[in-house]
Amino acid sequence: MGLWTPRFAINYEAADDILLFASATRGFKSGGWNARGTAGRQLLPFDPEIAWSYEVGAKTTLFDNLVRLNVTGFWLDVQDLQTPSAFTNPDGSLAFITRNFADYRNKGVEVEFQTAPVDGLNLFASLGYQDDKYIIDRNAPARDLFGVQSVAAQQAACLAELAAGRIPGGPTGATDPRRFDTAPNCGTGIVTPDGSIAEPVRTPDWTIALGGSYEAEMGDFSLIPAINANWRSDSEVGTSQVTLYDGDVTGPVTNIVYPANIQGIGNRIDPASGSFSPARWIVNASLTLSHVNGWSLVAECKNCFGEEAVESALANYSYLNAPRTWMLRAKYDF
Repeated sequence: MGLWTPRFAINYEAADDILLFASATRGFKSGGWNARGTAGRQLLPFDPEIAWSYEVGAKTTLFDNLVRLNVTGFWLDVQDLQTPSAFTNPDGSLAFITRNFADYRNKGVEVEFQTAPVDGLNLFASLGYQDDKYIIDRNAPARDLFGVQSVAAQQAACLAELAAGRIPGGPTGATDPRRFDTAPNCGTGIVTPDGSIAEPVRTPDWTIALGGSYEAEMGDFSLIPAINANWRSDSEVGTSQVTLYDGDVTGPVTNIVYPANIQGIGNRIDPASGSFSPARWIVNASLTLSHVNGWSLVAECKNCFGEEAVESALANYSYLNAPRTWMLRAKYDF
């Protein structure tokens, strides 16, 4: 299919050190087929994704070019967002499907700050806030042309299962008694275990980054220490927001006691594994010794304090960031 993707932009120099700007851009992502399907009923098409992105802001240099301060507000509207999701087959295996589950909206603001108060010293900081959500069609048919349940119908079925006391989770084998305890419409797609619409993945509300470097000149040598740190607030990294918590729960039909429970029911104590990613700081640092003849030595650490951060989740397992690492590098420019 053909689609126009225009961009409209305007800049206005309000003063020598203040530039105001605004833009509107239309984007496009083509449709396709589920390449990870393992059965014919999973090899389904999905539609194109169309987005309008709006920005407005200011770029400034203040105090005789001592400070650079930029502020940007943004608004993003996406129609037919292509959302990949995993679900459990009746035999317990995982299947993957990409569908246009919902529309998507994100709005927020970003602030950037840079300064060089003295020769050799550079400092920076940035702050970001975003508020995003899925927007579902409450009037969609219960199932589409391919028999896939709409999000609104799935959410209603999930809430009915929870009202009956069933435990969020996918189907189990035909002879497994646990199948009578499960709520298969909860914790799959973009419906969470507690029956709400999921938060979009990897979009923390708040982010902070800050750091700096200083170049100390010593004759033919330069010594440059540098440090940077970034923080993000709590977020979800799994589409369905499935997290296992310590604390048992009893099946409503079988009276089977399960040693862990899924978010939203039972005795929520501590998150053990899954989609929930707590807020965290990650700190990186380096020390560079360079010479005017072109060689340099760099000692650096990444994640210097060994902070654990949940970066992704699959099948209720959490996948963490890289641990603390040290590196020593030598470089020579011929």
